[in-house]
Amino acid sequence: MNYDEAVALWQELDSYRYGHISANTFQRWLEDAGQFQIPSTDVHFLYGAFGAKEVEQRISQDQFLYTLCGFSGDYDIVEEGDAAGGEEPEFRNGEDEFERNE
Repeated sequence: MNYDEAVALWQELDSYRYGHISANTFQRWLEDAGQFQIPSTDVHFLYGAFGAKEVEQRISQDQFLYTLCGFSGDYDIVEEGDAAGGEEPEFRNGEDEFERNE
């Protein structure tokens, strides 16, 4: 999934523009749009899949986009064949974090 598709999906899920969704919202979307059933006893696993803390009971836009397409819009991403020579995105100090736009 590319960034634009992930953003379009996020906008569909976060229709009230809260900046976060609950796992129950995502579960209902999966059932309605994807015809995929998740038992209500297993919904809490969605928080872990998106790197969210279950106690907060919300999945943020950044967590959602990072999980689906590997980055959020605040980061520089070097596309393959780009003017930079098709290099991989640069990481700071070996951490799993992209360089921010400045």
